[in-house]
Amino acid sequence: MVQEARTTSDDTHRSVREESMGGATVFSSTLNLTKTILGAGMLSLPYALTKTGIVLGLLVLISSSLLTIWTLRLYVYCARYLPLLSSEGAVSKKVSWDNVCQLTGLHPAIGEVVSLNVVVSCLGMCIAYFVAIGDFLPAFLVGVGVDSDSFIAQRMVCVTAAAMVLTPLSLLRTLDSLRVFSLLGNIAVGYLVAMACWSLWSRWLDGTLPDTGDLQEWKWSPDLLYTFSLATMGFSCHQNIFSIYAELPDNQSTTTVISVPKSSSELVISLSLGIATVIYCLFATVGYVTFGDDVQSNFLNNYPPKSMPALIARIVLVVILMASFLVQFHPCKTSAISIVSRLLERMKRPNNSTDSQQLDGDDEPSEDASLIPQHVKGGSVDEQQLLRGAVSIGLLVLAYLIAATVKDLSLVLALTGATGVTLMASVLPFVFVASAGRLLSDAGYDVPHMPKWKRTVFWVLAALGVALIVWSVKVIL
Repeated sequence: MVQEARTTSDDTHRSVREESMGGATVFSSTLNLTKTILGAGMLSLPYALTKTGIVLGLLVLISSSLLTIWTLRLYVYCARYLPLLSSEGAVSKKVSWDNVCQLTGLHPAIGEVVSLNVVVSCLGMCIAYFVAIGDFLPAFLVGVGVDSDSFIAQRMVCVTAAAMVLTPLSLLRTLDSLRVFSLLGNIAVGYLVAMACWSLWSRWLDGTLPDTGDLQEWKWSPDLLYTFSLATMGFSCHQNIFSIYAELPDNQSTTTVISVPKSSSELVISLSLGIATVIYCLFATVGYVTFGDDVQSNFLNNYPPKSMPALIARIVLVVILMASFLVQFHPCKTSAISIVSRLLERMKRPNNSTDSQQLDGDDEPSEDASLIPQHVKGGSVDEQQLLRGAVSIGLLVLAYLIAATVKDLSLVLALTGATGVTLMASVLPFVFVASAGRLLSDAGYDVPHMPKWKRTVFWVLAALGVALIVWSVKVIL
């Protein structure tokens, strides 16, 4: 029985991956996942070290990175094995947030709530990027000599121009299509790190560095939880993990919940998090050592507004924000398409029809088959394109209107970030893998065994994640 299950599992998985192999490479996927992580939030990292000290702050960053690597691999575990539970061994690319919820035995409504959480969280980030572009771009134009009252220096004009550039790029169907823009964004991040290192070198030559005795190495304070929460959100990239898995050729059929298998998905995770961790630790340390406890929460505020490094940094930040917008909008539109398509399907089905959706089917997988549910692909090509286009344009217009008309979104965006991001990073991976391990073992598949005590640990970790969400909301309010 076990040998038969092993053969069935291996053969199914092998045929699944051959049929659904994506066109992305490890390099392009690493670019995209790294860009999902790296963003304007890194400007707050030097200030975070004033709350914890250098050593403790770096330990927090490294711990958050390791936790992210682990939870991403838990999602890969689910993406690889959960499709085996669907009838006739569903294609593994057909894995999305709501489908994973259904296959783990959770109520279909929970899957839709999870998808809605992805939409709201990512859309909130996209709105924040629009708002930030509306702040940085006019400041850059004024800094290079444009009159502050001129037409092109108006915030609304800058946001509109950014929206016009981002709209056609946001309609690209696959995450891999954004690799060039992710590369540009990562290069822009490199400038910020180089600027911080140059400032350290210059102040060392001038003898204006803070006294080393004034730099704290280890500081215990209630702000430690703030730093950990900041680091957790800084490393968050879970919203794109199913896209990464679907688009990568990944022929390894052996993975475990704890150990590290040699497969392209896990390699991308390790490379991306490793690069991001080095950049975060270097930027935070150099920024803190350069300015000491006087470092500002926005690192650019340590420089004169019209200085050349600050001016270049502002236009560089616009590039970073636009690239970040693209990689955040992709999971946003994907989950929104899933929600809308299910609503349309319910409207078409008889009342006595079952509400659950299966992943199985004989239709050929599209290039984004992991993201679009089965019933979306059941329609004609024109219907699919119309649905994708309508939902994408609707989200873009919504993000643009909110960013252009609402002046203060800080509270709303902070709440959506603290709840939505933490849910994806610290709650759902443990819930999914605990449920998946039990169901797969009960079904007789020869997959990594998960004893009851491990599942209990995962449930406890999920509860701690919920507690972190509650604490974050309490701090924000």
